Amino acid sequence: MASRLPILLERLSNVLREELREVATQHDLKLAQLTVLRYLAVANRFSDTLGDVVAFHGATKGTVSQTVKALERKGLL
Repeated sequence: MASRLPILLERLSNVLREELREVATQHDLKLAQLTVLRYLAVANRFSDTLGDVVAFHGATKGTVSQTVKALERKGLL
């Protein structure tokens, strides 16, 4: 079982990512935008900076900055 665990976790991760992508599409969002919104929804006032979002999201500051700008244009931030 232990040798199958990484494979099972990867499959589960893929299923969850597809579900999130579906939810994002239903709300006219990109997956990255939904991920940022989900992070900010639970972040406290000490962990809601651009740097914190970058660390969580695993993307560059430029990418996260553009994502945040897109969310601002949509009136979601």
